[in-house]
Amino acid sequence: MSRVTHAALAAALLSIGCLDATSNTVGTFPFNFTTPGSGFGEGWVAAIADLPAARVPEVELAGEYTALPVPFGEFTGIRQSGTNISGELFVFHKKWIQTPWSAGSRFRITIDLALLSDQHADCTSGAGREVLIKAGASGTEPVAAPDGQGILRLNLDKGVGASGGRFVQLGDIRNGLTGCPTTGNWKERRTEAAAQPETLTIDADGGFWIFFGTQSTFAGRHEVYFLEIRVTLATE
Repeated sequence: MSRVTHAALAAALLSIGCLDATSNTVGTFPFNFTTPGSGFGEGWVAAIADLPAARVPEVELAGEYTALPVPFGEFTGIRQSGTNISGELFVFHKKWIQTPWSAGSRFRITIDLALLSDQHADCTSGAGREVLIKAGASGTEPVAAPDGQGILRLNLDKGVGASGGRFVQLGDIRNGLTGCPTTGNWKERRTEAAAQPETLTIDADGGFWIFFGTQSTFAGRHEVYFLEIRVTLATE
């Protein structure tokens, strides 16, 4: 996998804070994808897991950095969409991030993010309730490969269903609007920050991987737009 630090990202790295005596926070990596041309939405690679490798084309994965739907079309985001054809589907994006720290440095991680969804709060079934948000930071690249039964499995323990595994689970994709219309209205949903159980170890090249995605048990297609992800590092 090519590892390129975009100029906008390099500028963000220069803004990383110093050690905080109360929280032990050493830095925050904020990626806001909503401003066209900022560069923060570029370089993220889309992938899928938790389905038979032979059926990947049926998912019709969509994972582009693009304009948001009406009425938010003047802004941009990272689209994530796929059809669950086998009971489980994990759709995710990943990117390698250069850091100022040396290989082997270890940090505690918290993650929060924002996304745009058209799934209303009062829907008791369907994509809104049955699609969960997962994210993480790791010194190991997230890679999906077939297991002995030909099922694509992620090499990181992201958890099954509502379990966050060794990384972070941030709730479902319902957007907070009342009712449950057949065609919902798009609205931002911002998560609370959640601590990652897995300690982050900076890799041999002085960086780490960020991933975020949707875990679906909904027998159909779901679609969201990720607007921002923020990864905060603190000393152990």
